[in-house]
Amino acid sequence: EVIGIEENVYSIKDGERNIAINKINNYRFIRMTAERYRFRENFDIILLNPPRPGLTSEIVKKIIEASPQRIVYISCNPSTLARDLKRLKERYDVDSVRMVDFFPNTYHIEAVTFLHLR
Repeated sequence: EVIGIEENVYSIKDGERNIAINKINNYRFIRMTAERYRFRENFDIILLNPPRPGLTSEIVKKIIEASPQRIVYISCNPSTLARDLKRLKERYDVDSVRMVDFFPNTYHIEAVTFLHLR
């Protein structure tokens, strides 16, 4: 099952379009902040794409407690990515980091970081 936690209604609509394009049936979107979401499921993978300020300490704690086998962290801010990876290193190791140019002809670049549970 794919669970999307997102507070922005337009992002949820985009997600639903992508779900339809990819013919995924076992999904649900929950409209709320990640801070308010109670991690009850056993996640295999958590995909993170936080805003520029990065992850809150509360979210990092929830992720570590949930102990997914893998994390994919997409970041637009190298400073907060470094800070958050330092927090996650308590339980996770970095496999690789890939730079992706989602916004050609701008100075914006995204770092996609792959981590695994020790």
